[in-house]
Amino acid sequence: MAEHVLRELFSATDRPAEVYYRSAQGILALARETEPELFLLACKISVQYGKCNYPFISNLVKSKCQGYLMQQEKDEENQASALPLHGNIRGAQAYK
Repeated sequence: MAEHVLRELFSATDRPAEVYYRSAQGILALARETEPELFLLACKISVQYGKCNYPFISNLVKSKCQGYLMQQEKDEENQASALPLHGNIRGAQAYK
């Protein structure tokens, strides 16, 4: 996953690739200092949101991805509380 983040980082065309070397060094340092599961989750989130840069990944690692995990829990709760589909439920067209 880290390779994908670095590819995304260097594929940005608005600046020369040399500009991104420091960010890449920071990301690789985070990979060495962080728990592998947490780092992979942070990389997955950064790719999902299209923000493959050091500050974004560093903030995710520092917060242990809490904001993302809380959002996932809310989404799961909303899906669980949604009404199930049923054959006897009439749609809006039945009330016209």
